[in-house]
Amino acid sequence: CGMVELVLDLAQSDAERMGIEVHRTANGNRLYVAYDAQTGCVVVERHGCRRGARGYRAVPVRPRSGLLKLQLWLDRGSVEVFVNDGEATLCELSYPGEGPRSLAIVSESGTTQVRRASYRRMALA
Repeated sequence: CGMVELVLDLAQSDAERMGIEVHRTANGNRLYVAYDAQTGCVVVERHGCRRGARGYRAVPVRPRSGLLKLQLWLDRGSVEVFVNDGEATLCELSYPGEGPRSLAIVSESGTTQVRRASYRRMALA
């Protein structure tokens, strides 16, 4: 369980989509949270999930002074996404399977300027 914070500098980025893959496993499983510059939406894409629904969710957002802040609260079976301190939220179930999990910052069709990235492990209750 943990919290990931990612601040993207959209004014200095030219990627079509940029974000973070979470719940990545050795068998290729992943859940992708990204900003889509072409649509102006934050998306949660489940196409890389081995179990459960494989669709995606999208919410339109407005960057603040060219910046986009994503906070992701992760646990073993879900991902909650808060955009710009709660301006928009998304929640998805994720079933990554057993074994170690990792994160990866992703940039599609261009470069992404990350202003800040952090991870904080949370204690289990």
